[in-house]
Amino acid sequence: MKSNTTQTTGEIIRKLREERNLPLRKIAALLDMDTSFYSKIERNKRKATKEHIYKLEDIFNLERNFLMIVFLSEKIYNEISEFTCAAEVLKIAEERVLNGKLK
Repeated sequence: MKSNTTQTTGEIIRKLREERNLPLRKIAALLDMDTSFYSKIERNKRKATKEHIYKLEDIFNLERNFLMIVFLSEKIYNEISEFTCAAEVLKIAEERVLNGKLK
């Protein structure tokens, strides 16, 4: 599965679950959470944790970090999107990540 930058984590995991004909309750049980809570994650009403993301990658047999990339990009976007300097912030953050340190 290829990452689509317009899809949310919730949309991706819903599609994966439906493609495999798995009920909500089964995925929720594998994640050790209430079915209602998991349903809210799929509908983008609640946020998964990074631990949930890693488990979902295992459950759906996805390449490691496939969902994590989408998950983290959503978190970053939600944090900085209101600022007019968001693009500049991302450029500096990228430089810091590539250099492996904070400047």
